[in-house]
Amino acid sequence: MTMAGVAEPQQERSRRSFAKVREASLQLLLERGAGFTLADVSATASVSIGSIYGRVGSKVNLLRLIQGEELDRIDAELAAEMSDAAEVDASFDDAVHAVVMAAVAPLVRNAALIRVFMTLADDAETAERGRESWEAERIAFCHALATVTESHGVAASAQTLDWCHELVYSVTARHLGFGLAIGGQPEAREIMPTDALEESLAETIRLVLRGAAEKV
Repeated sequence: MTMAGVAEPQQERSRRSFAKVREASLQLLLERGAGFTLADVSATASVSIGSIYGRVGSKVNLLRLIQGEELDRIDAELAAEMSDAAEVDASFDDAVHAVVMAAVAPLVRNAALIRVFMTLADDAETAERGRESWEAERIAFCHALATVTESHGVAASAQTLDWCHELVYSVTARHLGFGLAIGGQPEAREIMPTDALEESLAETIRLVLRGAAEKV
């Protein structure tokens, strides 16, 4: 990934060195949140701080780079799982459950990192990249759920699909502590075990879809 303010290395040795910087930055983010310094990255990666500054210019640019790369990865995971869920050959109830699981699972797997990214939202560029991922997730979810409803003959408007997404994302975000902070660091607010949460959300979405279809 390339971005403004970051000089991508051209030589193999420099690429390996910069990869160590990225790995160290990600490690520190997960261990400490965003409260580390470039000197900490230098010590963890065993790469000179001068070299790091020469590549990224500032800690802000480094954080933007790491966030962008990791959200690209999470976006790809979620899109793939949503696509698979949309094609599940199953009953309506099981197909809806598959879509809900595909929405929840990547967020659960990456919850610790996403919570850290939430603390970076004061930076406009970082916040915008987060919104892009949220919108990509919304579109993928609504498309997968639309595929399921169409294949099972259940009428669902775009508004209904959006509402289903709002329910799933908002409850999952609350469950995982996205946007909640104590002492500056977000913490999870586990509502129930994740598998029970998925089942409860799937049942709610089935009821919403059936209720909306009856009104058509």
